[in-house]
Amino acid sequence: MITTSFFRTLTGTCVAGLLLTAVGRAADPPANEDSKGIQCIYIDGQVNIPNRFPYTNGLTLNAAIKMAKGVTAEAASTKVRLTREGEKPVTVDLKAIQQGTTKDIELEPGDRVHVPKK
Repeated sequence: MITTSFFRTLTGTCVAGLLLTAVGRAADPPANEDSKGIQCIYIDGQVNIPNRFPYTNGLTLNAAIKMAKGVTAEAASTKVRLTREGEKPVTVDLKAIQQGTTKDIELEPGDRVHVPKK
């Protein structure tokens, strides 16, 4: 059975790691997919599309949230948690970033963003 990354086939990059088999069934991505040069960030919690998204140089927290189609009505956008490998999680006020009163944060490959519920 041949397995291919559907999104990579369409765009040459990885977003959700959605894989399709030759018969069109979804399959789990290989555990080492990120080690093949694909760099991703992860967004979960109270966003409209929680998933992993491709990392690009200069990607900011606000831009990443937009990739996830924004936060839900239940989001506590003043208490967003950013976790970077090897570091303690930090709480970020996304609302202040979006209002322009706080500087946006540049993300790094592998960063995990969690938007908690109110």
